[in-house]
Amino acid sequence: MSFKGIREYNQNDDFRTIDWSATAKMQRPFVKENEADRNLNILFAIDVSKSLDSIFDSSKEKNKREIICEISSLMSYANNQNNDRTGVVFFSDVIERSYGLSNRKDMSSILSHILLNYTPRSAGSDFSLCLKYIIDVFPKNTVVIIFSDFLFKDDFEKTLKIAAKKFKLIGIELECEFTNNEEISDGIYRIYDKEIGKEIIVDITKKSLDAIRKKQQEKKTLLKKYFWRFVSIIGSDDYILKLSKKI
Repeated sequence: MSFKGIREYNQNDDFRTIDWSATAKMQRPFVKENEADRNLNILFAIDVSKSLDSIFDSSKEKNKREIICEISSLMSYANNQNNDRTGVVFFSDVIERSYGLSNRKDMSSILSHILLNYTPRSAGSDFSLCLKYIIDVFPKNTVVIIFSDFLFKDDFEKTLKIAAKKFKLIGIELECEFTNNEEISDGIYRIYDKEIGKEIIVDITKKSLDAIRKKQQEKKTLLKKYFWRFVSIIGSDDYILKLSKKI
């Protein structure tokens, strides 16, 4: 605990917190206020695969990468104010960059620079690989905040289960907008898949959409089973307000 200051005594205060020196000087009772020294280990695991270049908020023309930059920079600044140690792992289907836990004050700048300027070596994404790296490198009880659209195709449950036992996991999902794609016929679209680098045909007729929604719900149920907090945000959300209430 660290000393925060003093304030006037009220009837619900513990008498053991009375500051007798201040009380004698002011001729009325004052108590000491303390605050916890957090010193948490907080790791950002940030998906930088090509799907993160997709538009997140069409009204503001922001892509998912820019939103992650905004949110993670604000969180990093708050970590510094709380004396927390911060690290970051940028991943696709390889570990792109990694910064160990530290109290460095320029972490917000690092996050902004890499998210807005760095070109990943690979376009795909591998969640299991990221989790295995974090399990091997970072200490137990680290708070791991994962930013992604969670469009992973690998089987990650076994590794996620191990990670959930070692860390406190927080997931921030940036959900997709289906925009700027060519409709071939009713409910059939031609879209460009940035992760594989080619056009694909997508069926979003009602029957197909129902199956997609079911699969997505199953995936979210799985993720929420292992995450301490899991928050989904979309472009129309006031995402800063939503995250402040959920995390």
